[in-house]
Amino acid sequence: MGILFRMTFSNMQQSSSFQAIKVAIINDENYKNDLYFSNAISSLEKSDTHSEKDQSPILNVTYVDDLESANILLENKSISGILQLEQQKPALTFKSPGVRETILKKIVESINDKRPIYEQQLANLETNIESAIRSKIKSGQKPNIKELQSEIGQSISQNLSHKLKDLSENTIDFHSTSDKVLDYAVIEYYSLIAMACLSGAFISMFTISSMLANMSERGKRLSVSSAKKPVLILSSFLSCYLTHLILLTVIFLFNIFILKIDYGNNLPRILLISTLGSLAGISLGTSIGTLIKATAEVKTNIITFFFLFSCFLAGMMGPAIKYLVDTNLPFLNKINPANMIVDGLYSLNIYDDFSRYNSNIISLICFSFLCIFLSITVLKKQKFKSL
Repeated sequence: MGILFRMTFSNMQQSSSFQAIKVAIINDENYKNDLYFSNAISSLEKSDTHSEKDQSPILNVTYVDDLESANILLENKSISGILQLEQQKPALTFKSPGVRETILKKIVESINDKRPIYEQQLANLETNIESAIRSKIKSGQKPNIKELQSEIGQSISQNLSHKLKDLSENTIDFHSTSDKVLDYAVIEYYSLIAMACLSGAFISMFTISSMLANMSERGKRLSVSSAKKPVLILSSFLSCYLTHLILLTVIFLFNIFILKIDYGNNLPRILLISTLGSLAGISLGTSIGTLIKATAEVKTNIITFFFLFSCFLAGMMGPAIKYLVDTNLPFLNKINPANMIVDGLYSLNIYDDFSRYNSNIISLICFSFLCIFLSITVLKKQKFKSL
């Protein structure tokens, strides 16, 4: 499937260099008077000519006088979204969900989240001026208030300028952490990674089924042996997990060195969440193997349906599907292990910190331990009248 993905997206990758996101901004009094937000947007409009890679601007802004003019541009698909400020609160309008819309939403959220820094510095301006005046008076000097305001204001302005530069260059590095900027095909590969991780459920399901007395001759022998079931389960679980990790390593090596997939500078974190995704897949197969009383064929069909459907919800058919599910049925993707993997990988390229990535890591660990706990509990209680 990775080869097919590569063939399908090869042309797309060649033309996937980042293009500034087109947005219309209502240039009314609310926007003009909000110096913080207007300066932040302005910094994202400028290209980074000092960067080693000479990165293009992130935003392509069209300023309009009213919402009606902006809606015309949106209906004609000339822009990705509309931004309007209402009492220092940004409001975004989109025609349809998509990757660019998601990025634009996160840009605006990130700018707005850093507003308290700006407001705190303005609040400190008056305090600093009063402190400087007292210091001058104590030393017997006549304070020049205008000069003090200018010096302190300039210091705060320079500090804010650094914050905005950090916002546009580092904190929200939407150009990408790799040389290939915002490669949309990589998003599809993320769902493929999730699929590969969850496929470990087949290995553990067949292994655990062979240990059940009502499923195989080997299971009958194990049930009457003196071996402790938790020990048997743990040893089998670890062997399945190690086997699947080896297979997952082969997949990554094939993608990186044969298909030349660029995973960017976050490869260690990608490997970490993939390792935990493999753990979730093995745990899922173990729980299905123990909780469902059916033949191996039925269990196989259940696992196949589960991970295909979960990968579909996580965006295998396109990022728009994931966006729709996250917007309308957020709880569904919160408990979806495939989405935990995809969302964790997706957040590495889109979001400006690792909080969302870390929450997905924790979710995968909790999901895995829940499956393992249920499996051990059920197996310990299993008893058969006759074999």
